[in-house]
Amino acid sequence: MDVMLQRHSAKYIYVVPEGLKELMSDISREVLRAQPEDIYTFVADYLDALMITRENARVAARLVQSITEITTTTCEFLEEAGMERMEAERVMQVVRATFQKQLQSDTLGAPPPEIEEANMVLHILDEAQIGPEKGEASAIIIQRAYRNFKQRRDMERELLSGMIDWRVAARSAIYLYRKTGVTNEEANRAATLIKAAYKGYYTRRFMRRLSEKVKMGGKEEGEEVAIPDDKSEGSFTDEEKQSRYEYNQSRIAVLS
Repeated sequence: MDVMLQRHSAKYIYVVPEGLKELMSDISREVLRAQPEDIYTFVADYLDALMITRENARVAARLVQSITEITTTTCEFLEEAGMERMEAERVMQVVRATFQKQLQSDTLGAPPPEIEEANMVLHILDEAQIGPEKGEASAIIIQRAYRNFKQRRDMERELLSGMIDWRVAARSAIYLYRKTGVTNEEANRAATLIKAAYKGYYTRRFMRRLSEKVKMGGKEEGEEVAIPDDKSEGSFTDEEKQSRYEYNQSRIAVLS
């Protein structure tokens, strides 16, 4: 393969996709190490595991980006509520550090104990040294930021869990089907159909749950949380819903 792809004296020079050589080297090393009886199934399982690992990394990157967006918006809301720029930036840094600490704990596979929302807000207010005269307005804004962070984190978790679920379920079904004694051609054709069926089922389930959460979240936030500035609750909630919808559509496109 390497000779065919890298023979520069040939009439056509084939472009090697970035990372392909490293991937083939990794696969070869794992095959030599494990010495599997069915090399095709082994390679397929190995690639499935790589896909899950890659998606985990993407989830972490998206959550870091979400934290940046949330804290930037929080800083703007605090300024509009009457806080000085430097003080708002100090609060933003505390909020970002607090969210990243939770994210790091989750990434390491040891989620911290469930922290009460009120305790989290009080912790941020205390760390940022916000006085009582600005505490109430700041608490409402920080509360909204924390809820937004939790919603995005839970959405990513559910999306990742759904992807892992349909891959594991499809792999188990394919394994059982192969044991019935079908030919390789029949097994490969069935594998494609089984994966498509499981993927469609889990994707539709995720979309349905997300839609229900958005509706319920909008009602609850409308009752409990208000932004003390010119931005109305209704416009903020609609913007948040639209952001979630566009974000989810992009994730479904990636999985497809």
